Amino acid sequence: MGSLEKANFLGSEGEMDICGGKGTNNVQERARRAPFIYNAVTPGGSTPLLKTLMSNECSYDCKYCIQPHRRRRESFGPSEFAEFFMKLFRQGRVRGLFLSSGVGRNSDVMMERMVEAVRLIRSKHGFKGYIHLKLLPGASRDVARQGARYADRMSINAETPERRLCEVATVKEYVGDIWKRQKWITEFQEKGLLPAGQTTQYVVGATDETDAEIIDSAFRMYDDLEMRRVYFSAFNPVRGTPLENRAPSVKWRQNRLYQCDFLAREYAFEKDELKGVLDDDGNLPDADPKMICAKQHFSRPLEINDMELPDLLRVPGIGPVTAGRILDGRKEGRLVNKGKDLCTMGGSWSRAKGYVKVNGWYQADLGRWNSL
Repeated sequence: MGSLEKANFLGSEGEMDICGGKGTNNVQERARRAPFIYNAVTPGGSTPLLKTLMSNECSYDCKYCIQPHRRRRESFGPSEFAEFFMKLFRQGRVRGLFLSSGVGRNSDVMMERMVEAVRLIRSKHGFKGYIHLKLLPGASRDVARQGARYADRMSINAETPERRLCEVATVKEYVGDIWKRQKWITEFQEKGLLPAGQTTQYVVGATDETDAEIIDSAFRMYDDLEMRRVYFSAFNPVRGTPLENRAPSVKWRQNRLYQCDFLAREYAFEKDELKGVLDDDGNLPDADPKMICAKQHFSRPLEINDMELPDLLRVPGIGPVTAGRILDGRKEGRLVNKGKDLCTMGGSWSRAKGYVKVNGWYQADLGRWNSL
């Protein structure tokens, strides 16, 4: 089988890994770009990546994954893969790489093949762009460190909150296979490697975990591992797997977890604030978590020209950029005098008006507040 055919097959096999924003992975776009090209959404815009597996051979038994049950096995050799990537790069079809793999019979052997491929791309072909390299469970520290020399980012997926992993994988052990290797990546980053840090991903709904468990686990990742991003992938049953008859996770649950994650990373919301949104069963409702937090945070509207950053960030319709403009304008004597001023600064007056006053004036549903 030629490299293009392998990439088509292995690119489709690896589509569940998320590697930058939500990407553009709808059917029409994938048909136009090919299944091995992923249009990752980044702060600087969209970036087409070669996103594929080195091999779909896997000795692990994750119940939601088809790889252990595939009869068809395909693999790239390191030189073959490096040449294929550089061909796509020279054609202008990709600008970076996301390389993952099934574990195979031996984690180190497979990881060494992946590292050799990215070494050739860097050292032989002189590629200086973005490379995201997955670290395989079971791989040794030495081969992981070699990979960190050539990659911009490394990651290993948590898959589930810690105590739930045994429900979907009998071979993996969370502390030994996942957490320990995530700690290695953190140490590599602290030594000046991996400028883009590390990420991880949860499969939401593959077990009976609650959103409270996921939020606890994700905060631990950010606090203890200097995690750059946590991604969430709604579980969808795959025919031929042990979980083929399990109900799919509703998409809005994944999206609400992304909103909570964004509030934690970009708005400095505390874990207890976000957990205050949860219902009695520990799960998120299908409602904007920032709006719910705002109703809990503000007992009455506050004067926008007196508010400091933490309160501003908790107002619906005000984000970090708008909050910064409000504070900068205040230092220069430019106050928010009417709702239109907030819109000019990039905010949304229609969302904010029930929670703030502007020069003593407010607009709110009187039933929302005990007294004004």
